[in-house]
Amino acid sequence: MTDEQLLTAIATQDADAFGEFFTRLKPQVIRHLTRIGRDAVVAEDLAQDVFFRVWEGANQWSGKGTAGSWVRTIATNFALNHLRTVKRRREQPLDPGPDPYSEDDETLAPS
Repeated sequence: MTDEQLLTAIATQDADAFGEFFTRLKPQVIRHLTRIGRDAVVAEDLAQDVFFRVWEGANQWSGKGTAGSWVRTIATNFALNHLRTVKRRREQPLDPGPDPYSEDDETLAPS
């Protein structure tokens, strides 16, 4: 079966077609995600999300282009969203504020 035929079968919740599609495309998806994010461990995690999206949303594939390009588009979107999230977390300053248990704090000193 072609990738496109497999994707059509996945849209009908055919688990065997999904298994074959996953086995066939997973290495390509992981390479693609690793190139974008430069982290193989994160790429593995994101690949699981990508293929879950394929399983859940195979009926959304319009038939335009190849099934592989559709999956790479999903992977690209997941990778970019991940990078945006990481960037937002890094930009937030880590300011714990004053230590409420500090002996140097004047507000705790007896009057």
